[in-house]
Amino acid sequence: MYNKSKNYKMIILSLFIAILLLQTIIPGIGYIQLGPLSISVIPITVVAVTLSLGLKEGLIIGFLWGFIVFIRAFFWPTSLIAQIVFVNPVISIIPRMLIALFSYIAFKYLSNKISINYKYMISGIVGSLTNTIFVLSFIYFFYKDKSTVLYGVSTDHLLPFLSGIVLTNGVPEMIIAAVLLPLIMKVLSRIIK
Repeated sequence: MYNKSKNYKMIILSLFIAILLLQTIIPGIGYIQLGPLSISVIPITVVAVTLSLGLKEGLIIGFLWGFIVFIRAFFWPTSLIAQIVFVNPVISIIPRMLIALFSYIAFKYLSNKISINYKYMISGIVGSLTNTIFVLSFIYFFYKDKSTVLYGVSTDHLLPFLSGIVLTNGVPEMIIAAVLLPLIMKVLSRIIK
């Protein structure tokens, strides 16, 4: 979005890395618990970095988030499922990097006839949905034979079960992204000039 010197970009990226670390380490900052649901707001951070600093920086933040999830699966898993599923880097890292790519593409190719806030909203929705769909799709493809162990559902019922997760987690995450990203980008556009 903005052209900045390498040093300035590095400083801002470092601040976002610190925010990402806080979001992944401190409960309630990156993942909001709503009863049995865990709503992730970290895709908003990935999209905000992508739209404010550029695709490369967004890919870096997405990679770092995925790498943290991957490492946590071995040493500090957030659930029984996490220690089984997120030890696969395809599931833990690739979807987080794709958030940057797809939100960047969405923002770049949206019509200039719509307001910047709508472009931010749609990019936030795309980023959040990218994470949800790719993580769950990769879980289905890599672990469908272990669905009884992972989720307590038969392989025949795994796809409807994962679709339910899209509705219960994915939709609230998209709504939160659509609301928060324009507000965050308004502040960032004042800071990063």
